[in-house]
Formats: sequence, C-alpha cells, structure tokens
Amino acid sequence: MGASWFPVQERATAAGIPVLAQFVGIIIAMALTPLLTNPQGITGILLLYGVVSGAIALLFCVFMKEKPPTPPAREGTVEHFRFFEGIRDLFKNRDVLFMIIFIILSFTNLFIYTRLKESEMIRQ
Repeated sequence: MGASWFPVQERATAAGIPVLAQFVGIIIAMALTPLLTNPQGITGILLLYGVVSGAIALLFCVFMKEKPPTPPAREGTVEHFRFFEGIRDLFKNRDVLFMIIFIILSFTNLFIYTRLKESEMIRQ
C-alpha cells in the first residue's frame, strides 16, 4: 500500500514510522498499566485496552483508502524485479553475504556446543 501512497524516496520512512509507532504504543501501555491496575483491576485494563484498540481499528477501516486521489509517482519511475532476479541481485550484495556467513557460523557454533554438552564434554 505504501507504493501507491508515497513516492519512491519516502517509502522507507513511510514503512519505518508505523514500526516505530508500534514500539511507542508498547511503551505507553507498559507505563499506563501499573497506574491503572489498582483502580481498574487487570480485567478492567484488558477491557479498556481492547475497546481502545477496537475503536482505533474501526476508525482505520472507515477512513483508510486503498489509493490516494492522485498517485505520488508514475509507475514507470519504479523499478520492479522478478522474484528470482531479486534473489540473485540480493546475493550480489557483499553485506548480505557477510550476514549469511555470520548466521551459518552462529548456528554451527550452537550445534557444536549442544553436541558437546550432550556428550558431557562441557560441564557446568
């Protein structure tokens, strides 16, 4: 949906703001819960959070449109990849290859440690 609402140079920001808002919402809920627990009780807090979440979701469904009245960018300015071309292009990136090697080494280390611990060569 972000592709139809935002130009190419703003799409990463448009995708990052909701992710940040999710964590801010968690922080606010964690800060409010202890303050509301005594007067409301845990059942009341869960009911309050459920009603607020449902109301926000309902407002979103009512007012959100799939596409803006005027598109932000012409479709010709956007580069599209086929799936396998994108995967091939991804593996040409040096940072991605380093990340894959790091993950493989991490899992190898975990596997070896687990096997050694099971054979009781490592004691705690």
